[in-house]
Amino acid sequence: MAENFKTSEAFLEEVAEQISYRPLRPAIVSELQDHIEERIGEYQNEGYSREQAEQKAVAAMGDPVVIGTEINAVRHVRSNPVLVVLTAVLMLAGLAAAVYINWTPEQYVNGFGYYLPGLAVLLAASFYSYPLLVKYWKRMLLLILVLFIAGILSSLYHQSNMLNSYLFDRGYDLPRYLLNYFSWRGAYYAALILGSLLTVAIYSYRHHSRRLFFFFAVAEFWILLSATTGEQLSAIAVFVISFVGTILFMFSKKLFNGKFYLLFPLLLVVTFLSLPYQKERFQEFTAQQDTIYSVWDDAYNGVQIRELLSKTPITSELSLTPTEMINYGTGNWYFGTDVKRLYPDENTVTLWDILPQHYHNNYLLAVGIFMFGWLFGFLCLAVIGAFFLTIFRCVFLIRGKLASCMAFNCAMVLLVQTMLYIAGNLGYQYEYFTNLPLVSEGKISIVINMLLLGFIFSAYRYDKMIEEPASFRVI
Repeated sequence: MAENFKTSEAFLEEVAEQISYRPLRPAIVSELQDHIEERIGEYQNEGYSREQAEQKAVAAMGDPVVIGTEINAVRHVRSNPVLVVLTAVLMLAGLAAAVYINWTPEQYVNGFGYYLPGLAVLLAASFYSYPLLVKYWKRMLLLILVLFIAGILSSLYHQSNMLNSYLFDRGYDLPRYLLNYFSWRGAYYAALILGSLLTVAIYSYRHHSRRLFFFFAVAEFWILLSATTGEQLSAIAVFVISFVGTILFMFSKKLFNGKFYLLFPLLLVVTFLSLPYQKERFQEFTAQQDTIYSVWDDAYNGVQIRELLSKTPITSELSLTPTEMINYGTGNWYFGTDVKRLYPDENTVTLWDILPQHYHNNYLLAVGIFMFGWLFGFLCLAVIGAFFLTIFRCVFLIRGKLASCMAFNCAMVLLVQTMLYIAGNLGYQYEYFTNLPLVSEGKISIVINMLLLGFIFSAYRYDKMIEEPASFRVI
């Protein structure tokens, strides 16, 4: 077939038609054009005219359909159907739980309604995010840091008497709500996405010590600034564990020159363990009985969850007498006296009346076990385990070092949140609850977790096509 092409343009057009991913076609055409020009030059040196040399060069290249097909087989868009199915299963489980577990209109607006934009973000990120992340990571990192710092400063300013007087006396509820919202959740949102951007930054400057020190300092600064709110230790835990794990992953790939850089992840861990209130939080996590003061404490919820789980059968729902449920609902079983007013009486009391607050998002796994037995819980854990095994399998199959490091961090962020969530559902809660990605409602964190999963999909999808830019290589 090759001899039918008299010009390189027609030949290259036929090759390009075989490449399924259109944005890759210009790079393939440019590379082949260089080969053809080299051969044209060789034939011209042998005495052929430009036109004759071009025809012979094109003919020597071979069948354009075969060439294009072979290139397409090597550099193609990848997908993992198993991961797609598991993602769909977890999302549907979250939606089913949202519909089934007695949602109120307020809960619908605050959490359940975020699944739709979250799905849109997941799809968009899967198709477009990795190429854009490689190209615009500096701008994205700067934007995240600016928004986070603005949120922290706003929350601190919100706590001052000056702002209280200025806003509250004038009846401005919306600014007050927004500033308070930043105080509670801004650090959590930053924790989810900041690590992936810092991973790209550290990878890009891994051979430039001064710039590398700067980005490690940014991570340290983020931890210290987040701690100023005093209520973000779970967010910081997600960041530190996932980010330190990513740095060690990068060391395993021999991306750093020398072991000196191991001091930086060690410093992050030491800083985290030394933060204010850390001793109290670890005590609540490991010895909850010593920190319970009322039925409103999370430590009490943990003790009660463990008590109820111990009574739940393997294959059937938790069965309690009305008297037992009243005792659990009032706190009498633990405190020896009624310390909480329970509205139903023994004729109308149900399991829902004795569950901890926010069971619709914080205790989905525990509630599922109460309703259907431990076998259901084991099945849920098996699906979640399969989801993460598939994610990390995809990460380890990624050829590009930048793509694999970035995807590894995203996977770690999702995993750490999940582990803390499961621990809380088994009665061992560390500070404020994290979310169960794709399943438990979490407002904006639903969208951000979808974005992180989209980063992983995208890095795996484009791994065999997109080369790392020259700026990421040592010059």
